[in-house]
Formats: sequence, C-alpha cells, structure tokens
Amino acid sequence: MQQYESSSFYHYVMYFFPSETLMQKYIAQAEEKIGKARMGKFMFFFQPDLSSGQYLPESIKGIYQDREITLAEVLKK
Repeated sequence: MQQYESSSFYHYVMYFFPSETLMQKYIAQAEEKIGKARMGKFMFFFQPDLSSGQYLPESIKGIYQDREITLAEVLKK
C-alpha cells in the first residue's frame, strides 16, 4: 500500500473483497501499517458474488474516507 499512497501516479486505489469481514480486517491492518491519516486514496469494496460477474454496481458496497459508498457512486463521478 505504501507504494500506492506515496506515488503521484495513483489518484485512487480500489480493493475488492468477497466479504465485509475480510474487508474490515484489511482496513484495520492498513490503518495500522500506514496510518489512518494516509488512507485518503484507498477505496474498499465487498461483494460476495463479485467473481460470478452477476452483480450491479449499486449492490457493491464499500468504504471510502470513513464513509459508506457504493461502486455506482464512484463510477458516476
């Protein structure tokens, strides 16, 4: 994560997980490793059926800068 956080080549970084529990564990480890204040580039999403290809962006929930979002919200920007 540090290479993404410190690089000007990346404006945002998205991580996708198969479960909310796994996503929350990863976020906790990332905050511990690089610090909560440096998490501004990172978006974390979860969707149990993501690998099936049968989903809508509105159904993929996540967290960005301590707020809940959907993938659809990000794609609209």
